[in-house]
Formats: sequence, C-alpha cells, structure tokens
Amino acid sequence: PVSALKELGVLVFGIGTRSSDSRELQKISYDPSYALSVSEFTDLPNIQQQLLSAMSTAVIQVTTMTPTLKPAILVESQAPRRDVVFLLDGSDGTRSGFPAMRDFVQRVVETLSVDENKDRVAVVQYSRDPSAQFYLNTYTTKGEILNTVRGLRHKGGRPLNTGAALQYVRDNVFTASSGSRRLESV
Repeated sequence: PVSALKELGVLVFGIGTRSSDSRELQKISYDPSYALSVSEFTDLPNIQQQLLSAMSTAVIQVTTMTPTLKPAILVESQAPRRDVVFLLDGSDGTRSGFPAMRDFVQRVVETLSVDENKDRVAVVQYSRDPSAQFYLNTYTTKGEILNTVRGLRHKGGRPLNTGAALQYVRDNVFTASSGSRRLESV
C-alpha cells in the first residue's frame, strides 16, 4: 500500500510514539527522514514545526501514473496547493492519547491555507477497519474543519491494520470523487 501511494506522488509522514516500531514508521514514510517520533502523544507539539517545515519544502516529481496499482500523515501536492490527509490510529491502545492526536491535527490545520483552491484536508481513523471522518471535498473552510476535528471521537477496536488503512486512503480518499486533485498535479 505504501508503494502505491508513493507512485501516486503522495508524501507520507509517519508519526509514532516510543512504543512504535521505528523501522515500520520508516517503511510507511515516503522517505525515512519523514518518520517522526515522540515519547508520548502529549509530546506531539514538539514535532509540529519539523512536520510543517518538511511539508512546505517537500517537492516531488511523479514520473509514473499507473491506475492499477497505507499518524500517519499523508500529503499529496506541491505548495501552495496541498491535499492533506490525517490518518489517525484509533485502536484501543491509543484511547488515552487520542485527545492529544486530535489537538495536534487542530494545530496543524490552523497553519494551513484552507480553501477549495488551496489546501484541502481529510481525516481517516482506523483500527481494524478504516473510516473517513471527512473527505478532502467535505469542507472548504478552516472553521468547518476545526469544528469537526474538535468533535472527533475515538473509534476503538483491534487489531490495528495499518496496511488496510493506507490502502483505504489510496483507494477512497486520494480520488477525484473525494476531492483529491492528484490528476491536477496537486
């Protein structure tokens, strides 16, 4: 699933806690340098600037488009227009850390230029099965997105299936019908 996202030109940033497998985070990430780690979920603000800096300077060239061809944070685009998807671990093991994840998403969204023709945002939560909380074309204002993020509830469930979640994002979020502008080179 990760290689399929990479081939689409999606930049995947993997963020984990000390209990995360660092090799797995590096494999999930577009580049090993995009794998970020914190001790606890409450430490997420400590990497916010590092993430935002990487998001603003990352430029990729998509050389292949094979339509037949998985927080993690997924970014598809070249600034100033970005399609940003937050993939949140909603499994039972993250219940106590979920408010910190939700706050982190809010803080990152606050820095974006949300508009139909600028930055678009989606949130997907997963445990065993992924589900979109909202798609890239659901909201066109920062206020709408922030209100929805504030109201997110922890999904719960197990086992954790990150591979299926990444595939879900590729197949259901980075699509034109869900608001992705991948075909417009965003």
